[in-house]
Amino acid sequence: MKCSFSLVRYCHNPLRGEYVNFGLLMHTDESPTILSRFSTERIQRIRRLYPDVDESLIKLVAKGIDSAIKPFKEQETSSKLSPLLGPPLSIDKTKIRLLDPGYLEYLSRYHNGLVQFSAPQPIATDDIHKEFERVYNMFVADPDELALPKEKELPNTIYQRLRSELKKVEKRLDLDYELKRDSIHGLIKGTTVDFIGYNGRLVCGKSIDLEGQSIETSAQSLTILIQVFDALKMNFETNGKPGKYYIVTKAPDSKQKKLYQFWMNILYWKEKGNFSIFDVDGSYEIAQYVEKQGVIPFSEWLKKKN
Repeated sequence: MKCSFSLVRYCHNPLRGEYVNFGLLMHTDESPTILSRFSTERIQRIRRLYPDVDESLIKLVAKGIDSAIKPFKEQETSSKLSPLLGPPLSIDKTKIRLLDPGYLEYLSRYHNGLVQFSAPQPIATDDIHKEFERVYNMFVADPDELALPKEKELPNTIYQRLRSELKKVEKRLDLDYELKRDSIHGLIKGTTVDFIGYNGRLVCGKSIDLEGQSIETSAQSLTILIQVFDALKMNFETNGKPGKYYIVTKAPDSKQKKLYQFWMNILYWKEKGNFSIFDVDGSYEIAQYVEKQGVIPFSEWLKKKN
């Protein structure tokens, strides 16, 4: 299926060409269908970046497009769409001039306005809805909009294998422990780790199933997880003992070229970071360490500490 997408963006100073994307339009001739979404979080970020911005103008553009497509809205019930962000709107593109690719091409060449459209970019996909989510998350979504995949929604065999080992020492660990942004200084985004405990040093880790999800999702998960480890280190390594931070996964086959290259990048990050890459086949060793070293649940240690 041939598609194209255009970014809706704010340019505070057109002469300098500094853009902040806050919306996405995507269309295909085969349905014909157009998907659109505007990010409230990005509009709020624009306001924080430029206090003198005319926020009403940005909202007016978004509202104008939404109003135009409202009569043609289709109910999207596919479970593949993100429940956090909500389904995009689907419309008959032939009825709305503003969303016509040729007209968007014309608008992209008009650079005097503060709200602008990028030139339509062609793209091929088998599923326009999945591609819309991918492009939106890549070019528009604010970090506050993004969430790590939930294991119940995205089967993770690495997670299941790791958990089966950790269940043997569950009295010594907090499993599926939520780290809240407002309780840990420097934590950019709250997240849930697979296990966390303490024995004079932090013991913490999370699984990532490289073959069970897209490279983009794995990269997002890794970025957030590494930042979580850094925040834990800053807050709780006060006695000079470095924590033990694990990313539990499985190395992909070298025949999967793109995935294997991503794996090599992870190994490079490991050398620069403060975490260990642990093969899920050896996850029993984590359980053995927890038992032998007398690790206690992180929540229990926090109570004693406070």
